[in-house]
Amino acid sequence: MTRCARYFEGTPWGEIAVATVLACAIGYAVIARFLRYISTHDFRPFVYYRIGLALAVFGMRGTGVVTAS
Repeated sequence: MTRCARYFEGTPWGEIAVATVLACAIGYAVIARFLRYISTHDFRPFVYYRIGLALAVFGMRGTGVVTAS
């Protein structure tokens, strides 16, 4: 048995396949819905959300609540 084959021995390939398909489907659905939303609505709420989230993360980093590891 090759070294690579021993590394992957006992790997739950079925579970990995299901998780990959689910992640792909959910990601596609979220992106499709977001693109549909921004085609009919203003983009500003998303921009405000992203800026607010960035400020919150920078604030937590600056105060030491969250540390880089």
